Amino acid sequence: TGDVLMFVDSHIEMESSTWYHHLAIPIVENPKTIAMQTIDVIDDLGTKDYGSGAGPLQYGVVSDQFWFSYQVDRFGDYYEPLDSSEFTEEELAERRGFKYKAETPHSREPYETPFGPGSLFAIRRDEFWRLGGYDEGLYVWGGENTEMAFKMWMCGGRMLMVPCSRVGHMYRQHKEKDGRGALTRWPPTLPQEMTDRLGCAYKNETYTGRFIVLRHPADNFTRITTRNNLRIMETYLGDHPAKLAYYKRMFGQETLMPEFQRFVDEWKEDPAAQKQVSLMKKNKCHDFDWWDKYVFMRLTGRHHPWHPLNGKYKQVSCGNHKAKACSLCPQGNGRDWCNGDCSWCQTSSQCFPAEDFAKKCITNKKKRALESSLKAVMESAKQNEKGGGIHLPLRERVKLPEDMKDKPILTISVVLPCGFEHDYFIRTAESVFYETPAEVLKEIVIVDDASKPPLQDSWAEEAAAKFGVKYVRLNEPAGLIGAKQAGAEAATGDIIVFFDCHVKPDIDYWVPYVKEITENYKRAVIPVITVLDVDTWTQRERPARGSGMSKCYLTFDAEFKWTTDKTPYVPIMSGGLLAISRKWFFEIGGYDSSMKGWGGENLDQSLRIWTCGGEIVSAPESYVAHMWRDGSEKTKAKYKVGAGDAVKNRARAVKAHLGEWYKKTLDFPSFKRWRGQDLD
Repeated sequence: TGDVLMFVDSHIEMESSTWYHHLAIPIVENPKTIAMQTIDVIDDLGTKDYGSGAGPLQYGVVSDQFWFSYQVDRFGDYYEPLDSSEFTEEELAERRGFKYKAETPHSREPYETPFGPGSLFAIRRDEFWRLGGYDEGLYVWGGENTEMAFKMWMCGGRMLMVPCSRVGHMYRQHKEKDGRGALTRWPPTLPQEMTDRLGCAYKNETYTGRFIVLRHPADNFTRITTRNNLRIMETYLGDHPAKLAYYKRMFGQETLMPEFQRFVDEWKEDPAAQKQVSLMKKNKCHDFDWWDKYVFMRLTGRHHPWHPLNGKYKQVSCGNHKAKACSLCPQGNGRDWCNGDCSWCQTSSQCFPAEDFAKKCITNKKKRALESSLKAVMESAKQNEKGGGIHLPLRERVKLPEDMKDKPILTISVVLPCGFEHDYFIRTAESVFYETPAEVLKEIVIVDDASKPPLQDSWAEEAAAKFGVKYVRLNEPAGLIGAKQAGAEAATGDIIVFFDCHVKPDIDYWVPYVKEITENYKRAVIPVITVLDVDTWTQRERPARGSGMSKCYLTFDAEFKWTTDKTPYVPIMSGGLLAISRKWFFEIGGYDSSMKGWGGENLDQSLRIWTCGGEIVSAPESYVAHMWRDGSEKTKAKYKVGAGDAVKNRARAVKAHLGEWYKKTLDFPSFKRWRGQDLD
């Protein structure tokens, strides 16, 4: 009976007390609005741990299979076919030169989107019923969100994503979980009467009562959503050619097989479906062509998924996101981000198109042969260098740019915490040396965190010194945080650059560090983090300028999540790669000496920098390739982290900086043991 209807799932958590205020404002401004929340992902219902967020700049779209998904950004420029009969020659020439830049929404303001999720949205009650509510003929789940979006846009309304109204949401696991997790059986058990009507839930003519999700349209539960989608196509596309293109994509032909044609025939006689058709006429709603041009094209920069002109926009589905090619899907996340049209090759840690997988994925047999060959090369390299170790080919060091010569310039100390990093520390140090001018690089401080054997056994001190290296040996393991603090205390440059011990900085990586910190010594600078192929020691999958991984935000469970926006500011840094003036680092107290091992120090440093009058900015021109721990043997950490150390570190950080909000963090099961404990 309220003025506004708010649809939510029963497995969510509102993340702030103002979640509704942010939804209500755009509805007050325009009553014909659906205002949707931005979703952060709760990985597991039992622990309520937060995973990666959907992020504030995601657009709701549909694929050519009519499945709802998200895309990170808009595609290309606005493209409009020109009819020569409508314009003079001069006007045609002018219009052909137009570049309609796709609209870019503000990172914190509500923004329009073609589609949205089926729950977690607000709409005026009278508007909901003006549109006819939900089509009562839709079964169970699937398609109701696209149906609602179509009629809202076509009938004079709008769909808005609201970045400042955030909600934690648990996605169904599609399986039964044991142990710490909750039981998340999905899809739900349906009455056999309904499954008989749909012809699903049978295997070898035996009723199973179980369903399969997101497979072929003839399979089990997906048959229900396919039925719903066919119904929506009839209502909102009618006889448009896009409908036949959808048939061909889904079923391999433009003519429906009898088992699916009966769903369309049912629609023609169904009162609930005809009610929606009548309301479309009554509300004087626009047709599908109008929606394509003024909604989908305007908001995404491309036509609807079945348009013949979409070849130039072609992308692959990576699972829950899209990319220009399968190789660009992982973005440092390994197999978890290589799905859909792509398949993950475990042996080479690469993402290939599914159709090329058999040809391109190296087999274990081939991999063993390559590894044997690489091992021989490594052994040969060790014999050629007294003290052993894997080195880069000798080359000329970069020079200081001409416009920086004869000017005062800040110097850099690069600190590398290298516990048990025998395989990579030499190439990391040499990469830093070659890419940093002599006038800028004061030293490379390699902190050997009680490695066995000592790192100096692989690269003798005298030989390493030729590359600007000085060693700091810790006889007892201090962990990553303690090693970084020891390196900072040994550094003498104006700027301390903290890198992990398995990175390769790109050309001119250092320039923004010197520029930004010269302007403000209380400024920390974060590079764009890309992917390092440690076999070839080359950078992979470099993103376009202004994108990539450099920014994070903080969630209530004291975790940091990657994000992007158009501002230079970084709310929370990931912690592994950063530049900070030595003066400012020690003014704010360095690293927390009571933090152990690894984890949480980035939260503490970020919050301390901001709250003490400093700032953290990203450097979109600075690229540093980083070896991500993907679970393989060659990337696995060789050092040990104390059980519970990371959680305690995170608890210390939020207690120190978040005041009363710290109590919210203690609600999470991971922090149960620290309730009432002294963390000071």
